Amino acid sequence: MSLKTKIACVIMAVTMIFAATGCSSSAVDTKTIGTYKNEEIPVGIYLYGMTTAIENASMSVENKDADILDSVIEDDVKGREWISNQSQNFIYNFIAVEDMYNELGYTLPTIAKEHVADTLEQQKSYYAEIFENMKKNGISEKSYQLILENSQKLDDMFIKYYSEGGVAPISEDEFKAQYAVNYRRAVLLPISFKDRGGKPLEGEDKENVSKLADEYFERLKNGESFDMIASEYMAFVNEKELTDEDREEIKNSENKVKSSLVDVRNRNLPTDFKEAIDGVNEGEFFMVQDENNIIIAKKANLFENEEDFNNMKTTLIAELKTDEFNKILDKKTDEVKDSFTFNDASLKRYNVDDFYKRVKK
Repeated sequence: MSLKTKIACVIMAVTMIFAATGCSSSAVDTKTIGTYKNEEIPVGIYLYGMTTAIENASMSVENKDADILDSVIEDDVKGREWISNQSQNFIYNFIAVEDMYNELGYTLPTIAKEHVADTLEQQKSYYAEIFENMKKNGISEKSYQLILENSQKLDDMFIKYYSEGGVAPISEDEFKAQYAVNYRRAVLLPISFKDRGGKPLEGEDKENVSKLADEYFERLKNGESFDMIASEYMAFVNEKELTDEDREEIKNSENKVKSSLVDVRNRNLPTDFKEAIDGVNEGEFFMVQDENNIIIAKKANLFENEEDFNNMKTTLIAELKTDEFNKILDKKTDEVKDSFTFNDASLKRYNVDDFYKRVKK
């Protein structure tokens, strides 16, 4: 899921800044950034947002020797103001997710809490020095944990909002219609134009593979077993031949080649795959190719595997509702802006210029 309001919680995003920091621990004297609905918000959350904004600003400036604070970052806005705006937006977004999640009565699932705990412990183990420098800059472990949990709440809320029993549940017909936009089912036999070492085939070798694919295609259309043809091809790749015993075993095996769910947007597919599969009926074979491979396929019923369909619903929600949910969160964020009261002492202590100097030491 990709939401523009999603809180970025990957510690590597700020690795370069914190890795070289060496300021004193006096930066933690002011512990809150402000108040929302009588709840005090830890200053560490704001400072994490500011650190991320500084890193993003640094990456956006082409001249790495330029003064970032006086450089134009975006829409004619200079770094100092841009970083300040981004830092405040980080707080607004954080609170909006928390407030909306609580209003809806949602509870973070145990598996999500465990994921946060595991992530925290792994990162502390691999990036111990960075965590120590985060603390020196006023970002406590607890603040970072709250940020990780906030990200999990956003994901959880988005799915629950549109799932069965949610605020605006997507109907089964909507799910099916969206599923049919980008997905198909087929039994697939990819035949590569590369050798076992990954080297592209040329000349007669490539021509022989093409002839073999044509032969397989005709045999399949004439009713031969897909399992047998697929096994023959694997034997060909491994420079072997199927024995009569092999063939008998394949014929009697219950382990058959099954249909697969195919995303027609997959760039590894030949560009005409979607057109080809949409041009045949269920049960019919088709063949497409590009410079890398030939794909022989048998079209199957998209909905023949209910488990695949249900497993895709989270992805389908994202495809259907991301823009809509962004607008809902934007509205909540505007409400937060109108009701949030900044701690002036914290804003003064952690102004962009001073904080930028500290983290860039």
